[in-house]
Amino acid sequence: MMMAIVRSPAEARSWNPNIVLRGLRCHVLLMACFAMTPVATPAVAETAKSEQEPSSSSSVIPQACADKQRAKLDRLFTRLQGAPNRSKGEAVVQEIWRTWMTSGNTDVDFLMKQAQLAMSEGGIKEAYGALDRVIKIAPDYAEGWNKRATLSFMTGRYTDSVRDIQETLRREPRHFGALAGLGMIYMNGKNWKGALKAFEKAAEINPWLRNRDQLIPELRKRAGGQPL
Repeated sequence: MMMAIVRSPAEARSWNPNIVLRGLRCHVLLMACFAMTPVATPAVAETAKSEQEPSSSSSVIPQACADKQRAKLDRLFTRLQGAPNRSKGEAVVQEIWRTWMTSGNTDVDFLMKQAQLAMSEGGIKEAYGALDRVIKIAPDYAEGWNKRATLSFMTGRYTDSVRDIQETLRREPRHFGALAGLGMIYMNGKNWKGALKAFEKAAEINPWLRNRDQLIPELRKRAGGQPL
């Protein structure tokens, strides 16, 4: 999920965490708004805005759907660990994200699409409104918490983001996206040990995590002088 950061020994020596974070923040925004669903054209976007508000008739994700999604994710994470190369590994990563984005509840899926559309258009208030409703309707749905954590990260509300990341990980401990987001927040606060722990865990779950080979060794160097 991350952009290339270090490309040469000279760049490695002058590694600037602020530049890294700016790049990661831009990448998080792109991934949050576009990577998991098709980009809406103006006509589609306008149609989505005018759709009827979700009803309250299906306010709980059926247990059968949750069990089916969990079983599918179990298979996908097994495939991810065994992927023979980056291309195949990243294809599995995208399938995991698509699975996370499918709640099994039409109301929740509608609100998630509305939130993504609002995020892509800079509608922060609207995005928060949709995601708050997702969490109220389906508090056990991990991706609702993660998407709100992403929105809080994008807007600099790091304490709120960490709180929602923790809720995400309680529901889906394998959420490498949430772990990477936690690592970025710790980097922002120069908590190198915390960042290292989060990124190492994310890379353990997702061996094809982008930029791991540059980022993790640098974090190990910076964390060396910090107390436990």
